[in-house]
Formats: sequence, C-alpha cells, structure tokens
Amino acid sequence: MTVPSPCRRECRLSADRTICLSCRRTLAEIMHWATMTEPEQRAVLARLARLPNA
Repeated sequence: MTVPSPCRRECRLSADRTICLSCRRTLAEIMHWATMTEPEQRAVLARLARLPNA
C-alpha cells in the first residue's frame, strides 16, 4: 500500500530554510520521501500529526 505524501503543493520555506511551512516536513524528509520505506513514511506522518496546529 502506498502512503500518500503530505505535500500540499503550497511550498513555503521557514526563514532558516529547513522546514516547509505548508506540509511541515523537513527538507530532508521532502527530498527522501520517494525512497523512504512505508514505515519511515508513516513515522513522518505520525510526527506531523503530533505537531500543534499552526
């Protein structure tokens, strides 16, 4: 089963250019999403779900 990307197609980088303010993933998570394993992708989604709503 494919894990859907949390990308919203509204990329805006943080001032330090390390996090997308739209999907809230790190640049490393964005760059490696396609090559991550399903458990790794699910871990990213779980981390994002724990973040307070902005």
